[in-house]
Amino acid sequence: MPLVSPWTWTTTDYQGLALSVTITFANLTGTILTMTAHRDAGCMYGRFYFGLGVDGIPDTAGSQMAISQGDSLIGVSVLNGFGFTTISQALASQVTAGP
Repeated sequence: MPLVSPWTWTTTDYQGLALSVTITFANLTGTILTMTAHRDAGCMYGRFYFGLGVDGIPDTAGSQMAISQGDSLIGVSVLNGFGFTTISQALASQVTAGP
């Protein structure tokens, strides 16, 4: 089944507070159009990771970003800088969150 925009990923910490990321993309080409993030106030997760570092853990992944509390718009240029221009490139590796 083909992936349809938007793609949303959410995780919650032990308190039930959430960090979520939504990526919109062109359904025909997969080109990433926008990325937004939301972090509940007090959520222990403040970083979003694409992939793993050379040591096999997300904390050292080269493709990671800090997520502020509240709602944020992440520039497409950030994702392009990670080498992601399409949703399939962005999701080709593990995604996770951490402190």
